[in-house]
Amino acid sequence: MTATENNQESFASRVRAAARKLGEFTPSELAWEVEVKDYEEKRAVSTFVYQAVQRGEIEKKPDQTGLNRVKPSQHGVVDTVEAEPARYWYAGIPAKKASNRQRLWNVARRVRGEFTQDDLAQLTGDISRAQIKKFCMFVVREGFAARVKRGLYRRTGEWPVDVPANKKDTLRMRKIRERKKQGAFDALDRALVAITEARMAIADLKEGPCKEDGQK
Repeated sequence: MTATENNQESFASRVRAAARKLGEFTPSELAWEVEVKDYEEKRAVSTFVYQAVQRGEIEKKPDQTGLNRVKPSQHGVVDTVEAEPARYWYAGIPAKKASNRQRLWNVARRVRGEFTQDDLAQLTGDISRAQIKKFCMFVVREGFAARVKRGLYRRTGEWPVDVPANKKDTLRMRKIRERKKQGAFDALDRALVAITEARMAIADLKEGPCKEDGQK
């Protein structure tokens, strides 16, 4: 990480800590809390707020628009009145979304005794039947459940909080990486051979055609 990236990360940490401390704020109030030194840092605070809203770390209060409003004056002329700046509140860094396998694991882990594929489908809602079937094969293969009959399984042993790595998938990915690595080595060998042949051809051209003995 470069010095610039370190400085940006340090500044973002300062802004995040200030937002967490204030709880609710406007961008200007947040910049004041951070004690920005110049316009560039103030703009960086606004950029942080915008990006944090996009990722759900900061939320905008629904009753604040941050837009101008108008009202008629006493003489019938419409005056523009600046509204209060939009206010935000710090929601916290959103938790990483669990994988479908972890979600299925969490559901099956809470079940006491037996469970079916239908149970998993009903309790998770949006996971495909193919993924559920694959998950059930996984827990049986890894010894966490036993197949009672078609679609019905019985838990066996202790289930940890986090779903274990799929040894079959891990082995498959290792083989894929090994094939890619070997392919890269083969491509490098072919490139070296081509470079060597090209150098030899260039050397032959520099030497010119060979003259026969006695030819002037």
